[in-house]
Amino acid sequence: MMRVIPYIGTLLLVVMAVVAGWLAFQTVAHDPPAPQSVNVGINAQTADQNTLSLPSSRPDVYYAAITERPLFEPGRRPFVIALETPDTTPQNIAPQPQPQEWEEAPEIALLGVMQLSEQPSALLSINNQPPTWHMAGAIVAGWTLNEIENNWIELTRETRRLRVDMYQ
Repeated sequence: MMRVIPYIGTLLLVVMAVVAGWLAFQTVAHDPPAPQSVNVGINAQTADQNTLSLPSSRPDVYYAAITERPLFEPGRRPFVIALETPDTTPQNIAPQPQPQEWEEAPEIALLGVMQLSEQPSALLSINNQPPTWHMAGAIVAGWTLNEIENNWIELTRETRRLRVDMYQ
């Protein structure tokens, strides 16, 4: 008798699953009842006004904050409260000193960094030329290669500094 009990339980579960599936199918297979028309007695004027039951329209002032600063516009500026300030124009404006005419920095691309010894090397392409390896302290297109890190280098020339990142 003990050997038969698991088989009876399994058979009972299968029968219950089949009955449950059949009942579920029967409820889905029947056509839903037709909607009953309810005559509420709406007059023609009210029916014309509420055909789609849209929300009431709001004045343009309500949407002004949204339209002035669109959410996904690339040039979106932060909200600034305008304060009234007296019109003050500087009386004596000193002319800005003209910067010295600097020679434009070369186009340097950092392609790789290697550190096998104490001095790291950087693989540089200067002005789209074939790349070459340079060690720290080397002169590259008139610039001194001062610092080499994992993903950037720093070049100096007189008082100017130029940082070149590997992933630009």
